[in-house]
Amino acid sequence: MPHPLRCRLRCTYLTVLRIVRSLRGTPFSGEIVLSHRPLLVITLEGLAVSALGCYGSAWNSTPAIDAIAATGCLWDRWIAASDHPVHQFRRWTSPTQEGDPLGPWKSAGSTELITDDSRLIDQGLGDRFDQVQQICHESASPWNVATEIEQTRFGQLVAAAIDRDQAGAWDLLWLHSRFLTQCWDAPRQLFPVADEEIITEPSEEVELLTDPTAEAEVPLAPLPPWFETAEPPRVQLHGQSHPDLVTCWMRTYGCQIRLVDLLLEVLLQSIHVDDPQVILAGASGMSLGQNGWIGPHAGPLRSCDLRLPLVVSDRGPLRSPHVTSTDSLAQLIPSLANDATDLIPPSRWCEDDGELNPCVTTESSRASTAMTTPRWQLIRDLDGTDHLFLKPDDVDDANDVGRRRRDIVEELSNRDATR
Repeated sequence: MPHPLRCRLRCTYLTVLRIVRSLRGTPFSGEIVLSHRPLLVITLEGLAVSALGCYGSAWNSTPAIDAIAATGCLWDRWIAASDHPVHQFRRWTSPTQEGDPLGPWKSAGSTELITDDSRLIDQGLGDRFDQVQQICHESASPWNVATEIEQTRFGQLVAAAIDRDQAGAWDLLWLHSRFLTQCWDAPRQLFPVADEEIITEPSEEVELLTDPTAEAEVPLAPLPPWFETAEPPRVQLHGQSHPDLVTCWMRTYGCQIRLVDLLLEVLLQSIHVDDPQVILAGASGMSLGQNGWIGPHAGPLRSCDLRLPLVVSDRGPLRSPHVTSTDSLAQLIPSLANDATDLIPPSRWCEDDGELNPCVTTESSRASTAMTTPRWQLIRDLDGTDHLFLKPDDVDDANDVGRRRRDIVEELSNRDATR
């Protein structure tokens, strides 16, 4: 059964859109019929795999995204080639010796970009598209939490996409947002918390076995179920951090991801093109305590920054366990223009990778070396300290085995030196 709040928010949002279109005098005038399936691409900075149900999240719910993954392709080890989202976007859209990622779609018709990231426009990355629409927001600080989903930054981006759909046919529509790294303004009611989980006063329980020589501990003040600030955190964890701090920030972040999930469902139900193909991808990750920090682009470079989500509708269900560079999206987008193309060839389904190949190297200003192979991940911090993690078992980099496997560290370091 759909959550009642989710249904109410969806109805409210669609009602607002109908009112806006009526006031603008641009009601939809009929079905849009295309000779091929259009492509909807959504790329989000700060999108963490740990918050998506299709990637195994046990604390957050994303039914719309999970439904796309259930019949589509999911890349389980899609590794960032760059931890800077603008650089990554450039890699996805710029022509190379292998061809133009947008070329087949330009030949088919209109390619369009809607974004709230002014950096893409300032650096000329919008020039790759036939049309570009930038969603401008007031630079007021601090941001405020929205009471309705249509007031959120991502809600305005989706509304612009729906309005664009009303204007006529499109072939490739790309939405890119950085709201997850700038403004956590999703209504907090999107992440319901049971009453028994909300503690308003310190516990008065008495511990029966006590050490008479120990100093009495001062009870910690309870934290709220989520934080009301819309400014994304940049918090370093330490021994004195509140034990519920990570959970509270995870719930707050979870509201933002549920907003994405809800608005993705609204978008797909509102547009009038017939059965579009959908790509959902992360342009950067998010630290939720895995590397000792909470926030976007915070703390040392670790797997929470390197392992990004990539979900493509249809063409499945398939789940690829192979190490793949995020640069592969530049080859994936043109291949979707051909319905007969296999995104993951059958010969690759059960193929075993080697221990050190393939290898994805990540460009980053937060580490001097970052290399990911099917079995290992080596990260050399800026201070020269090496960290080696066993993959894919050690998902959150809990166990550094660099001292025990110096042979792997040296082999990967030598390979990096010869690049």
